[in-house]
Amino acid sequence: PKLVCEAVTRVFAISSEVPLASAVFIDANLLVTNRHAVADREEATVFLPGGGHKKAKILPTSYLGDLILLKIQGSDDLKALDYSAEFSVSSEVYTVAADLGRKSKIRVYKAGKILSMPPPGKPLARIHHTAESFPGNSGGALVDSFGRLVGIVTSGGDGYFEAIPVTQISSLIENSGRRHENISKRLGSAYRQCRKAIFQANNSRKAMEKKHIDFITNRCLATSNKQLLDLAGQALGSRRHFASAIDLFDLAIQQDPLSINSRLGMVVTLHLAGRYKAEFPHLQHLLKVIPNNLQVLRFAIQAGTWGENMELRKSGLKLLKRHFPKMAPLAEKISTSPPPLRQN
Repeated sequence: PKLVCEAVTRVFAISSEVPLASAVFIDANLLVTNRHAVADREEATVFLPGGGHKKAKILPTSYLGDLILLKIQGSDDLKALDYSAEFSVSSEVYTVAADLGRKSKIRVYKAGKILSMPPPGKPLARIHHTAESFPGNSGGALVDSFGRLVGIVTSGGDGYFEAIPVTQISSLIENSGRRHENISKRLGSAYRQCRKAIFQANNSRKAMEKKHIDFITNRCLATSNKQLLDLAGQALGSRRHFASAIDLFDLAIQQDPLSINSRLGMVVTLHLAGRYKAEFPHLQHLLKVIPNNLQVLRFAIQAGTWGENMELRKSGLKLLKRHFPKMAPLAEKISTSPPPLRQN
């Protein structure tokens, strides 16, 4: 839509702690982006549409969500994106953000739908949607079909993405300024240390000692960032430190109960740990939200079989027949004559 395309002029590519991210113009000389894009740095580079760049000052904030403000001079004539809080499940939305493959140009990505909204009483919960997003989009705009800003693109993958509701920007502004500098530095430092620890855990073949597990857990908890809790849980789970991983996913779900990615991470970890009965509530939730996800259906059938929950197994098989009919005969055979219970 034309109004969606016009939003491209209000989004900028930036570089700071992360080599490429995005930022949205929201007020005179003011941009908003993700904190994880800047961590504890004091400046960011803003790339201009016509070429060249400007330096932007990062404003300290004690806001606990994954948002932070950038102040840039010389943008008084630029109009901010209109906000909209009038959106709901199934609303059509678009990601407008930097394109990693086109020299940081801003583009509109394939449209998607909102899958779930933040529940009441969960200020750090996110919008979960299917609007296409890629690396470099963090901090970009999630807009509706009228080009109105509904959220700040934050994270996701495998078809399920997240954005921070636009309603949180007022809280960010209220909690930003010099008086928040000490807290902001501590939060930013935790972001940087958490991301580095996750990277090391994912790229090292050495056994993780308890002190390394404690470090990644403590640093990621200090960020209060659901996305980093998910990533830390995935890193520890893949190294078979299941108890620590499950604790992190549990905290992420407490912060954002409708999170698809957090529950998927929890299900995979519990499955690897052989804790099939503990998967039941997460699988039952996911079957309602994403009933055509093959991985969820497979886990539902297996966990239902091994955990002796015939209703869950039946639900998984029924949905498999509907969405993947060619796979149903094999699934039925496995469910009626299951392989031996996996032991860990």
